[in-house]
Amino acid sequence: MLTPIEIKFSAQSILNTLKHCQLEQDQFDDMNKLDIMEPTGNFFYDPWQLKESFRTPELIALFDQLPPVGQTKIVSIPPGTAYQAHADIEDRYHITLQGKHSYLIDLEHNEMHSTDVNDQCYLMDTTCVHTAANFGDCDRIQLVIRLLLNRNRLNTPVRISIQPKLLDQPHNQRLWMDQHILTWLNLANKRGIMAHYNPMGEDTHWCFDLEQECVTEFEQRVRELPFECVVACDSVAQLPQTSTRVA
Repeated sequence: MLTPIEIKFSAQSILNTLKHCQLEQDQFDDMNKLDIMEPTGNFFYDPWQLKESFRTPELIALFDQLPPVGQTKIVSIPPGTAYQAHADIEDRYHITLQGKHSYLIDLEHNEMHSTDVNDQCYLMDTTCVHTAANFGDCDRIQLVIRLLLNRNRLNTPVRISIQPKLLDQPHNQRLWMDQHILTWLNLANKRGIMAHYNPMGEDTHWCFDLEQECVTEFEQRVRELPFECVVACDSVAQLPQTSTRVA
């Protein structure tokens, strides 16, 4: 789940440069966050750059050691709190700046990974359903850095749209969609069979291009969901719109 990356930095020095920041409570959870970068183009595919107010020697030196990256946030988890279980479309770098008894938890393999301060950057494989939890007595503060999605070139692209037919079903739809669909899309990006990912501003409505030969494989993942989804396909072959449901 976590792979150490060989770069050099001081977590304390970076934390000191961020002491002036006023974090904002996220609209979707109890965490406090702040973007330190701004986009230069497409959210998921084009590199982000440090905002002027964060172009400090410490942060510039840190990001000079990494490849071009995506959105980067300061994320603060208060003591005694945790994220809901989820997965992500892209892998991420994690750098802990402050923390004690805090963990990233792989919920699929029942593994806990300490995120105490150790001046180490980790590459996180987000294809597993996971959470982050703070069991300590101080805020756990991290830099969370999105990797960019690959600009894959497909041979026979099919445009896919997927969303639940009905919202507010008696399920945690975001968790089910993450576990069965988003994890597959993360791997599809790495396999070079997905392109032009667009989440449509919703947790459970995604559009993307997929290699035509992989559509059946994707539809099998959809059939594993316990609620009905509408899957629309559009390609040169004019594949019909379908609705897929698990009995």
